Amino acid sequence: MALFGGGGSSYRVKAVFDNAGQLLPGNQVRVGGQPVGTISDIALDDQANAVVTMDVDDTVGPLHQGTTATIRATSLSGIASRYVSLKPGPNSNSRIEATGSFRNERRSCCLSRERMSSVEQFPR
Repeated sequence: MALFGGGGSSYRVKAVFDNAGQLLPGNQVRVGGQPVGTISDIALDDQANAVVTMDVDDTVGPLHQGTTATIRATSLSGIASRYVSLKPGPNSNSRIEATGSFRNERRSCCLSRERMSSVEQFPR
């Protein structure tokens, strides 16, 4: 089963993050490292969580409950070089309908250079 390709239409879904720092509309959405869509919008909900709207290729959707999304850096050299990595949930779980949303269970984002420099080094 191919998860990428380009069937011409897309499936819109929203992921909710505690923090979507340095993520921008137009950044890629990937599954297994392969581009499958783009981020179309980032907004705040009423609890100040980041709601990231993604348009993914219809060969990936519909996603199922249990899907996780992680914000990753393409490299340490770019300020806004981020993408969302999706790990689809099992097909046996209920579907996330188009324009539906899911709460990201992984609360971590990416490790930036700034955060790396502030990590305390422990002796070995």
